Amino acid sequence: MLAPSVPYADIPLKKEKNYQKKKAEAILDEAGWRMKEDGYRYQNGKLLSVAIYYNSDNAGERTISESIQQDFKQVGIKLDIRGEEKQAFLDRQKTGKFDLMYSLSWGLPYDPQTYVSSFRVASHADYQAQLGLKKKKKWLDETITEVLVEPDEQKRKQMYQEILTYIHDENVYLPISYSVTKAVYNKRLKGVGFHVSQYEIPFDRMYFAS
Repeated sequence: MLAPSVPYADIPLKKEKNYQKKKAEAILDEAGWRMKEDGYRYQNGKLLSVAIYYNSDNAGERTISESIQQDFKQVGIKLDIRGEEKQAFLDRQKTGKFDLMYSLSWGLPYDPQTYVSSFRVASHADYQAQLGLKKKKKWLDETITEVLVEPDEQKRKQMYQEILTYIHDENVYLPISYSVTKAVYNKRLKGVGFHVSQYEIPFDRMYFAS
């Protein structure tokens, strides 16, 4: 879920998430969803469909959604792509009224501590998505609270490994890409770069070539 370069995130993950069409088809067949002539699956007359929501201002998320839509179609699942104005998209995160939704980590220097801390806040999509973890949601929130104040480096490292491994194994998230920050500038402008945080722009380093 986080890049190995993120502090405490370079951990061994046993369960791989690979594209396995035949296995997916077998799981759906076993669950009673049968493929029909139109290429979609049905159960008791009900179409197997899910919806993915994205911020309509983000063209990249639309493109990714269309790729996911094609993958779902390969196994008979109809994916509805629904773009929403940014505030409506954020409001939907708070209510949990979504099947699939895009989620980004906070990025350096806030990962992993601020990111996992937000798992405990009801206004975040992460919290809403994790409500299905009925057996261990309480454990997860308590462990996150403890790791944020744990002074021992080795114990803190172990706790982050437990948190991130559990989230990975429960398949709450489907990691698809790393987000990058881009700079577009006139070639006469020199010293263009980034701070550790994407939210801080180092204008003091920039200058125009004479």
